[in-house]
Amino acid sequence: MKQGLRHIRAFLTVAELKNFARAANRLCISPSTLTLQIQQLEDELHLKLFDRTRHSVKITPEGQQMIIPLKSVLLEYEHALELSQNISEHVLGTIN
Repeated sequence: MKQGLRHIRAFLTVAELKNFARAANRLCISPSTLTLQIQQLEDELHLKLFDRTRHSVKITPEGQQMIIPLKSVLLEYEHALELSQNISEHVLGTIN
């Protein structure tokens, strides 16, 4: 996946909050950056993830189907980071 974890996190945050401004605030990015990330992810997936108007955001059925697999990708990555930290601490802790 070219777009990466930021784009997945952006998608999942908008899906959870159902609001671009609040999602951008939570992610500490500008709303325009968030919009661009969602557009790039939609382009890569060849799916429209949200129906959006100026006043509302609704996840599409296709977007709804992507929540579980993309959440899984993010959780697996976070698990790998935790594992690598544990390995690193163990390796560093055993050097005499």
